[in-house]
Amino acid sequence: MPLTRTKHTLPNKIGWIGYAFYVALILVSAEFFLRMAIFSESFKISKLREPSLYADYLNEDDYWKLYHRFGGPCNPLLRQSFTLSWAGRQLRSPPKIHSD
Repeated sequence: MPLTRTKHTLPNKIGWIGYAFYVALILVSAEFFLRMAIFSESFKISKLREPSLYADYLNEDDYWKLYHRFGGPCNPLLRQSFTLSWAGRQLRSPPKIHSD
């Protein structure tokens, strides 16, 4: 008997739309679990919660947004001088008022 190809192979049964659906489902679920591992407080992986993996701290504001969202140890907003309206080193003495 000659070898013949069967009619009902897997691509014919599911179709390319089915394959595209499964690939999209896998990608969406991988994205969901990755975001959950990064941003969730209960299910967090500390190696993924490093903002320098996603943005450069010199060029992008996204680094600092992630830094504060991940709970970075330095929070300059707590050190902000509302009298001078800038965040800098804490003044050791109150500002001197001149009579000029």
